[in-house]
Amino acid sequence: AVIRKLTPELGTKPETNILEYQKPLSDCVLKGGKVTWNGLEVTGEFSWKTPEVKPSGENNGTDNANYTVVFTPSEANIYLPVEFDLPVRTQIGVRVSCKADSRDYEKGNVTTTGTYELTRAGDGMKLTDLELTDGIFKFEQETPGENLKVTFSGYKIREDQNADNLYVLLDTTAETTASIREPVPTDQILSQLIEIINGDYED
Repeated sequence: AVIRKLTPELGTKPETNILEYQKPLSDCVLKGGKVTWNGLEVTGEFSWKTPEVKPSGENNGTDNANYTVVFTPSEANIYLPVEFDLPVRTQIGVRVSCKADSRDYEKGNVTTTGTYELTRAGDGMKLTDLELTDGIFKFEQETPGENLKVTFSGYKIREDQNADNLYVLLDTTAETTASIREPVPTDQILSQLIEIINGDYED
């Protein structure tokens, strides 16, 4: 006689943590979950059907973020396995690019101002709602010159926008170029001031 195995039901789905950027499904821990037959809990283990797959944070919240979980009963001679889909949230890699402002020469000063842009690593989409804090723009030299290297560093994602650690910065620094303009000689400024006072100055 053929013994027909029993088909258990999924009572509650297991929960998952946020998966780290570019890590496989096997790193995404399945917590809790309950499978029953006729109201009785069936013991067994939940696992990912494709543990080697590396989900992409760009798919969060879409059907592409659903992955198959298999429940393998401890008493495999009595119960059939159960398969179901579970959404996975994956960290989003963030790229940083920047533009720095050229400025006049100031003795002892290597800092400047500038702007930055944040994009998703996977598809290059601009993350316009995400902000950085604490970043500083610095010239690599103090002396005047054209197209000097500027480094933007020391920044982090605004904490209230990343409380669940969903975003991960892939660039600790960003580079661009800007110029430091030659100082106007003091005697030239003085002579212009005298001309202005005397009413002779023409711009």
